[in-house]
This record gives sequence, C-alpha cells and structure tokens, in this order.
Amino acid sequence: MSVPFSLLDARSGWWRDRKAAWLATGIQSELGRCDNLLYSASAQPPATYTAKNAFEAALGRKATWAEFAAAHPEQMKQQGTSVFDPVLCELIYRWFSAPGQLVLDPFSGGSVRGIVAAATGRHYAGVDLRAEQVDWPGGSCIRCPLSVPPK
Repeated sequence: MSVPFSLLDARSGWWRDRKAAWLATGIQSELGRCDNLLYSASAQPPATYTAKNAFEAALGRKATWAEFAAAHPEQMKQQGTSVFDPVLCELIYRWFSAPGQLVLDPFSGGSVRGIVAAATGRHYAGVDLRAEQVDWPGGSCIRCPLSVPPK
C-alpha cells in the first residue's frame, strides 16, 4: 500500500489486481440494491450524447433517454447500480484508522464497507435511511465472506 495523498489510479495494475482479489472473496454489494441506483439514464460519456444527437436529428425531434436507449441499447454505457470500490475502502481504513477502531458509515446501503472493515480488523456500524438497503432477504450487510483481507 502507498502513503496517503499519493496518486490513486484505479486503472493501474496493482489496483486492478487488488480489486480482483477482493471480488474473488465473494463480495456482492450489488445484491439487494435496485437497478440504476446511482446512474441516471442521462449520465453518459460524451460519445453517447453525440449518438443521441444524431438519433434526434434523424427523428427530426427531441427524444427521451428511454426512447434512445430502446433504439440503441449498445450506446448506453453507464447503467446499473454503483458498488463502492473495496480497494479505495481498504486504503481509507488503513490510512485513517487503526485495527480495533469503529468505522461509522452513515450511508451503509452496500456491504463493501462493512466487509472490508471486518476483514481489516475494524468494528463497523452502518446506518441508512432506506430500509430496503439494509433489510432485504439476502442480508448482505450482515454476512461477511472473509475474516482477513485477501492475499
């Protein structure tokens, strides 16, 4: 691990390897969360806006995002539910807390932060306004697939 305030590049090899190791433990933070929890249909990269503009020009009118997505699903890049990056979570915990300390998470809709806290020896208390975020049949927020960080 590097020191705080270094360049964080989630595309670099070590980050991708570390993320793969975390995901291989069985973390499934997206379970119990509805589709499109974070990304709105209009939160797209510039190329998608260009394609939508061309679609509208061909139609001769403005098109809704749903209409564009139905006609060109391959153009819709950002979809689905966001999942907190376990590598970023691990770095933050290691930099700014010590094993045995309490991590208080006021937005605990996913399981990553609790799982990483437990695996790195921290205590975890999570709160969320949306009951369905923590109160779903699968109960990912209370299951921890590992007791130590991945190797």
